Amino acid sequence: MYIQKIHIKEFGALRDKEISFSKGINLLEGNNESGKSTILSFIRFMLYGMPRRAAGEIVSERERGLSWENGVAEGSMELGFEGRLYRIERKGHLRGGARETYGETASIIDMETGTEVMKGEVPGKVFLGMSADLFLSTSCIRQLECVDMDSDEINSSIENLLFSADEEIDTQKVQSKLDDLRRALLYKNGKGGKLFELEATKSLLETKLENAKHTAKEIITKEALAEKLKGISEKAKRMTDEAEEQIRLYETATTLKRFETLHAYEAQYRVQEDEFNRLCREKGYQNTLPDRATLERIDRYASTLNEAVRVHQLSVDKLAQAERASCGDRTLAKF
Repeated sequence: MYIQKIHIKEFGALRDKEISFSKGINLLEGNNESGKSTILSFIRFMLYGMPRRAAGEIVSERERGLSWENGVAEGSMELGFEGRLYRIERKGHLRGGARETYGETASIIDMETGTEVMKGEVPGKVFLGMSADLFLSTSCIRQLECVDMDSDEINSSIENLLFSADEEIDTQKVQSKLDDLRRALLYKNGKGGKLFELEATKSLLETKLENAKHTAKEIITKEALAEKLKGISEKAKRMTDEAEEQIRLYETATTLKRFETLHAYEAQYRVQEDEFNRLCREKGYQNTLPDRATLERIDRYASTLNEAVRVHQLSVDKLAQAERASCGDRTLAKF
């Protein structure tokens, strides 16, 4: 957090005063009673409000901050926090009546959106992450509060604050423990200590990592080869399936062709048988002997008949062979 600007509308003896700050350390210079402590009190007022009178105080912080004219303390503070700009607006005033009471209102405004955020939160706790008591004992020590301090105690507190942000932490003891820890890390039986062991472990792990990378590379190569072989296998299976389908179709076509041939032979046989029967009926060979010309015709017909019988027997044999043959479609073979 860093403060960009404060605007004091009314606070103590100051009115309508605006001060801009820059990042880093800012110094306020002025004569005694010029308002330097009042500005510090105003910053504390913006962050935490004004507390009641503490034990032993003659004049309370609240009495010093309220305007001497109308009993009002009011102003605003612009600050940067985690990359965003905010404005704190606070007003304190005395309420009249049979017994005077003090009231305060405060709000945190997101300057980018112009809306109130973090309602009910204490700005100091939000932006500094510390309570009012810690702020008063560390970041906001006024000159008058240092009068009764022991110089050695102050030096020790400042040193503790610089190194740990907590004046109760003894940095000397912490430094001693850090030295012991450093020795334990650097030396152990004269062989290097924990850091040496960690370096050796690191080297071993780096070697294992390199081996793992090499193994992973081999695995990736083998996986790629396996994927390629899988593709080739799938392609070969598709080709095999297509070839088997073509073989099945060829066998089916061959069977059909065989049956067509047999049917043609059967048709020829029926035609020749019908012709033979017709001639027998016309010539009446059952009751009379044929003449020479008829015998010649009979011989020719007998020869034709024998050939037809031979062809018929061949057709019957082929039909029987076709019925016994193994093929893909038994229904077709039966037909």
